[in-house]
Amino acid sequence: DKIEITAETPTGKVFEKWTSEDGVKFADANAETTSFTMPEKDVTVTAVYRDKPAETYTVTVKNGTADKKTAKAGETVKLTANAPAAGKVFEKWTSADGVKFANASAASTTFTMPEKNVTVTAIYRDKSVEPETSYQVTVKNGTADKVTAKAGETVTIKANSPASGKKFNKWTGTDGVKFANASAMTT
Repeated sequence: DKIEITAETPTGKVFEKWTSEDGVKFADANAETTSFTMPEKDVTVTAVYRDKPAETYTVTVKNGTADKKTAKAGETVKLTANAPAAGKVFEKWTSADGVKFANASAASTTFTMPEKNVTVTAIYRDKSVEPETSYQVTVKNGTADKVTAKAGETVTIKANSPASGKKFNKWTGTDGVKFANASAMTT
């Protein structure tokens, strides 16, 4: 009888060949699906696999350089931003490919290569323009709708319910905060 066999390749492996110590002659020992003629005895046939070679992916850098043009998934890639043009300073690294930078704010940083081609870009800003800074919002005896805010941003605050026998009087602050209505529990 002619026996047809098909290898079931496990994830992360590549089929290599069929083997047998029982003198089996395969139609094509290097094909995942092959056949052999059954001899007049019990036989064992074995599918042999090897690790799938790691694929390499391309690294494209705009406004900078990488220490490699291609990398395997999991490899560390080192980035260096180009020197900024006159009147500019390095701001951050960006990528639409899900790249996680070790420090996106550093002109020299690294990332771990994902399982796909990536493009990363060094972003610059005008030297005279400082990035917007968020400041901590701390409310005593109440709550705020934001824990941080940028200068000029509106923050809504709400006083806690007064203790028994007390009533809300007013909001006060020592940091130059201007209240819309210092006498309102929510302002």
